This record gives sequence, C-alpha cells and structure tokens, in this order.
Amino acid sequence: MESEGVIVISGIMAGGKGSVSQLLAERFQYGVHLSGNVFRRMIVSGQASMADDSAEAQRQLKLRYRLACQAADGYADAGFTVVLQDVVIGELLREFLDGIRTRPRYLVVL
Repeated sequence: MESEGVIVISGIMAGGKGSVSQLLAERFQYGVHLSGNVFRRMIVSGQASMADDSAEAQRQLKLRYRLACQAADGYADAGFTVVLQDVVIGELLREFLDGIRTRPRYLVVL
C-alpha cells in the first residue's frame, strides 16, 4: 500500500471543507479524512479562544497545526492518502504546509 500524498483542504468556517474532505478521502482505496479541529477539541481545560487573539490562543493554534501535520505524515507513512482539513489562512499557511514532509502535497482552498 502506497500513499498518494497529503491533500490539504482549507477555507472559511462552514465553507464545505468537511463534506468535500470526507467525499474525497472515500475515493481512495486507503484514505483518511483528518480534521485539524480534533486536536483543539482534545484540550479539556485551559483552551484559549481565538476570539481573544491572545498569545496563548496563538500558541495553541500553532500546536494544533503542528499535531495535524504530524498525524498526516504518520498516516501517509503507513500508506494512507490523507485529506487534511482545517482553517489555515494568512501568514500561517506557508508554515502549515512546510510542516508536512510527505510528498506529493496538495492545497485546495474552498
């Protein structure tokens, strides 16, 4: 089993990323739909809101992104094609993409 890479799907909240990602991942023989938001939801206490735009919120957002990239690489290393969805915009997008070492790597913005 060989991975066909990592496909990052980004865009605005409620823009259809989850539905598109699920449908796309299902098209591969070995596909994974990975939502970056799952890493935010794992924080059960001390979660900082992005609405505050605090240093702690930024730190947690970067942690979430780093964990999502590592998980995507882990699945790809195991032979899965990964569709990774998250809201990644602005200056952090390049850093996010650089955090994925798997190739090929694609970006789709909805």
